[in-house]
Amino acid sequence: MSKLWKLFIYLLLKFLRNFIARKHNFPYATRCKTFDQKIMGIDKTEELLKKFDYKFERKNNELIVKMDFSQRMIIDFSDSEKIKIKDKLVGWNFLTGLIEMSIKNATLYNFIGAIVMTFLFVYLDLEYSGINLIFFFLIFIIWVILWTMFYLVKAESLKRTLISWNE
Repeated sequence: MSKLWKLFIYLLLKFLRNFIARKHNFPYATRCKTFDQKIMGIDKTEELLKKFDYKFERKNNELIVKMDFSQRMIIDFSDSEKIKIKDKLVGWNFLTGLIEMSIKNATLYNFIGAIVMTFLFVYLDLEYSGINLIFFFLIFIIWVILWTMFYLVKAESLKRTLISWNE
């Protein structure tokens, strides 16, 4: 199996584990996306972001890091016990178009779109047997998988970088 497929399967399993843990309030979900306030301070994080030339904006107790291709990472310092890191796709992006949502919701949105496209293409293929629409379906699936992996890798790498900076 190629390294790309192994990475994709690893990220998919990690995403599903976090999604299930959050849905059922397992402790893993809170450990995964939060940090101890004593370790990571907003001033220290802001200083490191400036040092490494990240584009960001500070709003009250939040840092909004602007990343490539309309991706934002929101670091919320408002809770004194823990720090929350959230991701968001804004403006024009390659997964949701103009709709703003998190990467998790974009994955769900595109999964539902793929199911709708499947039924539509099956119906059209049965109705018009001369047209083979599987090519367009495969292009759509590959597009969604590649951009989802891109956004997930960028978000996780920034999160890991922030953790390593503040240890």
